[in-house]
Amino acid sequence: MIKRIRKLQLAQIKKYVSHIKNSPFELIQGSKRYSVKDIAQKIRCPTLVLEAEKDDSFPGQPKKVYDTLTCPKKYILFTTEEGAEEHCQCGAPAISNQRIFDWLDETFAKIS
Repeated sequence: MIKRIRKLQLAQIKKYVSHIKNSPFELIQGSKRYSVKDIAQKIRCPTLVLEAEKDDSFPGQPKKVYDTLTCPKKYILFTTEEGAEEHCQCGAPAISNQRIFDWLDETFAKIS
């Protein structure tokens, strides 16, 4: 049953990400080919960059993206102390959502 679910999940991912062949690991490995360094200066809209302290999928990448951006930007690091240190802050969705919505409120207030 678990293998069947995994195959279904992988099929779903493959539908949206054509460069993945056999596993989610290949998705992570394949993502190394991509970079925003050559286009970051073209991004003009306010951008929120989130990073989790113990993200093992893309460690350090959000900070590099943040440092490369020239647009209005904000960087938020989620920590172990908050219970939000994992990829996508999966241990603390309430904290993550609150900070994202706070940023959206601040950002939209500036343009209203």
